Amino acid sequence: MSPVFLRGIRTLPVGVRQSQAHNTAWLCAAAERIHRETPAVARRVRTFYERLLDGATIASRQTCVADSQTFDPAAWRLFAPAPDAPWYRPPLERRMELFQTVTRGLAETAFPPDDEPPAAIVQVSCTGYEAPTAVQRLIARRGWGRAASAYHLGHMGCFAAVPAARLAATLAAAGGRVSVLHTELCTPHVALDAVELEQLVIHHLFADGAVRYDLSRERGPAPAFRLVSTFDAILPDSAEAMCWTLGASGFRMTLGREVPRTVAAALPGLVGDALAAQGLHRADVAWWAIHPGGTRIIDGVAAVLELDDPAATAHSREVLRTHGNMSSATIPHIWGALLADEGVRDGDLVVSLAFGPGLTVTGNIMRKEAG
Repeated sequence: MSPVFLRGIRTLPVGVRQSQAHNTAWLCAAAERIHRETPAVARRVRTFYERLLDGATIASRQTCVADSQTFDPAAWRLFAPAPDAPWYRPPLERRMELFQTVTRGLAETAFPPDDEPPAAIVQVSCTGYEAPTAVQRLIARRGWGRAASAYHLGHMGCFAAVPAARLAATLAAAGGRVSVLHTELCTPHVALDAVELEQLVIHHLFADGAVRYDLSRERGPAPAFRLVSTFDAILPDSAEAMCWTLGASGFRMTLGREVPRTVAAALPGLVGDALAAQGLHRADVAWWAIHPGGTRIIDGVAAVLELDDPAATAHSREVLRTHGNMSSATIPHIWGALLADEGVRDGDLVVSLAFGPGLTVTGNIMRKEAG
């Protein structure tokens, strides 16, 4: 089969960029307003958020929730009072209206009016629901209905970029350019009244992100990745370790403390087998695109795979620092950083690793070609 190349990575602005310090202060202010009758609870929430901030893992992030830019509740729109819900639990319908508005705008930004229609567009999101999707609406508006097919990968969580690239590569192998658009809006689902430490960690980590990239048999003049292989596994006895469920007021994540340990235990065999199938060894891999579910994930993967050179995982750490965890949009941001880095040389191998509900571990092997 002809090789397929992943190229043209374009990160997209989502809402506003804010410092993690501002985000923490806003969450603490909301908690104090909610728990004003139980100040000890508010103090406990603030203390934990500030402890997370002191770790300095994330410096900034994007959010489509404009409410978080002001401490004046009278200016809030998502977290405004509703007839049948308290202000801090906006109905799911309101959260989805925000998702729909923002993702439709992101589709327009991702595909400028002078863009030629691709053979197919794959939209990826686990943070909202709309049918027709933003991509289907875009195709209809542009009159691309006979030229471009639409696909949607939903609710896979943080690992979805790897199967999305695999699907797009399969479609592109038949000819034509296939585009992938990630629209992950995590912040509309924040539960301001949460007091469980697990939920506070999730609010600290997850942010909004969007990115478009293309796959085709044409490499083009710019640097690109040639896809070598893809691998995945669903780990036994781990189905409840990470979940993403639907509730009356929004989506809710559960994230077990055992996730880093469970993932790390499975990686050496899975990665070793995937490399061996291509006649490769771990020492042949120069760079690792590890989904930064948090520093514990990156540190655990680096330790178990014996990645002694900090540069090998530096792009993952930098994306976490500047963007937070953007669910499935995170790995493509790391791919973009690797392609743009002149220190990542022609012919260098990159292994991507991402994790999500299942527990699912997935990854791919790619080789950079400088063009």
